[in-house]
Amino acid sequence: MKQNPVEDDLVEQASLYALGTLSEDESRAFEQHLAEGCDSCSAELADYRAIAERLALGVLREEPPVSIRQSLVESLGGEERIERPAPSPEVMQTQLTIRANEGEWIEMTKGVFAKQLFADKSRGTVTTLYRLLPGARLPDHRHTGVEECLVLEGDFRVDGETFGPGDYRCAPPGTIDRELYTEGGVLFLLVAAETCEFLEPVSR
Repeated sequence: MKQNPVEDDLVEQASLYALGTLSEDESRAFEQHLAEGCDSCSAELADYRAIAERLALGVLREEPPVSIRQSLVESLGGEERIERPAPSPEVMQTQLTIRANEGEWIEMTKGVFAKQLFADKSRGTVTTLYRLLPGARLPDHRHTGVEECLVLEGDFRVDGETFGPGDYRCAPPGTIDRELYTEGGVLFLLVAAETCEFLEPVSR
């Protein structure tokens, strides 16, 4: 049985509504038509929605180019995209391995020994192992960049808090660490800016 032009138009409206391509006015008019109780259009819409969902699931996800993503964010009034610092040439070209029995321990102050593992020039950070003998102290200092500390062995006291093996601490730029010491000795990994601002004389 051949459909009349009005029925054909409604079938087309159902397909376009399912795909979300109708204008705002057309969508409202079609929704009003459905609300009036048109069973045939409701059935057509359900069929087209099922087809549209299957088509969507069959499309492979693709990440848009960075330039397009940034343009979209800016057009929507979003914040400026934060670029991650590029890896340093050392990271990009070679791998670095330092065994536990390798590297050089340097006595920084009395009872405080440091072994530098890596310096990332692009970020201005240094990764260092610190070993403090029982009772050793570090000078009070202000952070010039983000400082990350992970305790590996022993106890480490900072600003009245005690940190043990597995404890992690991150300090933002401008903050101050005071009363840094260990009672029984400590080994910790530090990722920090190349320099910090000491607030007291450093004794050697």
